Amino acid sequence: MRVTESVIVGTVLRNIQRSFETREELQRRLATGKKVALASDGPADAAEAFRLRSAVRREEQYSRNAAMLREWLDAQDAALSQACDVLQRARDLAVQGASDTNDYASRRFLALEVAQLFGHLLQIANSRFGGQFLFGGSRTEEAPFLPDGTYVGNADRLEREVGFNLTVPAGLDGGAVFGPAFAALVSLRAALESGSGSDISDRIGDIDAALDNILAVRAEVGARRNRVDDAGRLADEKVYTAQRLLAEVEDADLPLTAVQLSAAEAGYQFALKAGAYLVRSSLLDFLR
Repeated sequence: MRVTESVIVGTVLRNIQRSFETREELQRRLATGKKVALASDGPADAAEAFRLRSAVRREEQYSRNAAMLREWLDAQDAALSQACDVLQRARDLAVQGASDTNDYASRRFLALEVAQLFGHLLQIANSRFGGQFLFGGSRTEEAPFLPDGTYVGNADRLEREVGFNLTVPAGLDGGAVFGPAFAALVSLRAALESGSGSDISDRIGDIDAALDNILAVRAEVGARRNRVDDAGRLADEKVYTAQRLLAEVEDADLPLTAVQLSAAEAGYQFALKAGAYLVRSSLLDFLR
């Protein structure tokens, strides 16, 4: 008789415990909206959720990298556009100065404006974005050009990671970009100060070559910008996909969970009542 009572009590307690745990788990899911909270909730789902969260973080970082690099490249392009304006103005001055209608004083006046253009170009070449210099290669903390136009940066590409095994160069060799332009302005100024009309006219070709060089760099920056745009879109798409899959793994079906919780609550209450009845009946039988 005592063995039977022990079995009954043990079975009742186990049923009550299972009902309680089921109810608690469903309450947790309803409160958090997640069906996976711990690895013990489902090792396979927990492992997949971990993988997907890692993927989300990785692709979000790629997306941020692409956004920052996009702004950096836009700043480079804006500076290069200004440099083109400077050289175009220098060309206009060269054409004007080459005319035989100019006297020595007129050409000296034009030479002064060329000197101002040199200073403007120097400011452009030492442009900064976010506190970092745009045209020093990988040397972004110090001005890449000295006052006389000497380049003290380097030729490193300064690549940025914008995707898995995908990098895009951010750095530019300022010496290669602006060196011909500085040289063309220096020679044009010298020709205006002491040369003949033909000497000044010869400098127009140098200016055109320097302008073509900067236009080619702008095209390269534009190509980099396109690659960054593509990489950014791809990273955003991967974030969206990983988040959707993560929701399928982690998120609870709230309407269904609410129904299951209601059933579990009823089952728990029934287990309590049934257990109380069986234990009471066994006790009365024993007392008889």
